[in-house]
Amino acid sequence: MNLRALAERDLAKTLEDSENGGACEMLFVDPAEENEYTVRGRVGDIGFMFDTDGNPIAGRCVCATWRLKSMMTAEKYVEPGRGWALQYTDLSARVWRLYVTRFEPDRTLGIGRVFLSLDLR
Repeated sequence: MNLRALAERDLAKTLEDSENGGACEMLFVDPAEENEYTVRGRVGDIGFMFDTDGNPIAGRCVCATWRLKSMMTAEKYVEPGRGWALQYTDLSARVWRLYVTRFEPDRTLGIGRVFLSLDLR
């Protein structure tokens, strides 16, 4: 097994471990609401940001990452695009349903990343 394959296999522990690693369960739902995919990964929800001059500004950036291999059908990665829903529960037990605005895969190691919004308006 080469180093890249070993790193991808280790994602099961570093990215998907909810007991010791901080992962949470995420539910992806396609726009037609016909297919659902449950994966484990990380959600970052930052509500305090900085502008290009370093000044604090109000804003929100929500991003989720997971192991691409956890979202496969027939040996092909499922790639959630704009309009897909992602549902997860935060640390205060609040359930969030957000919408994918951008999908950025890292096919070198097999990590999926999406940027999310409260709505698509």
